[in-house]
Amino acid sequence: MDTYKPQAFIFENVRGLLTNDQGRTIETIKYEIQSRGYSFDIFLLNSANFNLPQNHLRVYILGVLDSRPKFNLISDQGQKDSHSYHPQQLSLFYPLKKSITVADILEDNPDEKLYFSEKFVAALKQRLNGDLSKLYGMRLIDYRGGNSIHSWELGLRGECSAEEIELMNCLILKRRNSQFGKHQDGKLLSKEQIASFFTNPQLEKLLNSLVSKNYLQIVESKYKPVSGNFSFEVYKFLDPDKIAVTLVASDANRLGIYHQNRVRKITPREAARLQGFPDDFILHHNDNKAYYQLGNSVSINVVKAVAQELMLNISRK
Repeated sequence: MDTYKPQAFIFENVRGLLTNDQGRTIETIKYEIQSRGYSFDIFLLNSANFNLPQNHLRVYILGVLDSRPKFNLISDQGQKDSHSYHPQQLSLFYPLKKSITVADILEDNPDEKLYFSEKFVAALKQRLNGDLSKLYGMRLIDYRGGNSIHSWELGLRGECSAEEIELMNCLILKRRNSQFGKHQDGKLLSKEQIASFFTNPQLEKLLNSLVSKNYLQIVESKYKPVSGNFSFEVYKFLDPDKIAVTLVASDANRLGIYHQNRVRKITPREAARLQGFPDDFILHHNDNKAYYQLGNSVSINVVKAVAQELMLNISRK
């Protein structure tokens, strides 16, 4: 910027930029931009407001040299839950249309290698009483409750009894209670602490069984769940009638879908569509690298709208 003095710039980053280091990071960036003669605006823009079925929120800084820009963009972070998100018109270039959903980006003939094993699907069916449509919006995670499926409920490391499942589900909820300490992600609990919320004469036997199956581990004579969401091939099932969670590099290859009576991962092309890439865009031949690149990508529709706003301001100078 110091060498070439461009007429304008676009800066994109995660939303945490605005609060990093108690706000000092963004204040430093503002100072450095202004000291170089640029005026700018900062926007929080969600891909779901730009005709993409993805709850993808990012910070955009738009700057123009020696001019005060007047942008038509409007910041809006949307809902925390992608299942309750409703799009709004946030740019003149992307007027509100019929809501686009995950169903609009799904492929009809995905590669068979993306389908999950019969054993895994059978375990899901058993957990959901045969209704796989209940997968819509489900997370597969071992350290949270809510709309989640856990490894012990699927018997991934060994079948669990109803009592063992009940104990594990109680444990992951109660271990976050403030009465057991201030650690936000959950505390190690002693047998006595567990007994305070799970009354069962066979408690010690149940705990030993769960340890032997590697659902629990003992640390300093206390118990904790063994693992989190990386226990599973998929961490979230998308709802075809809603929008997707944020596509990220670490997990883009672990988003699932129940579509056409089959359970599978989303395809690299579907991931590309979530980001707004046209179908003639050539993806990396290695699927894992394609997922990673797409998870790291900006959303095309958003960047296009931002660039159009910027060009409009340059033309006014």
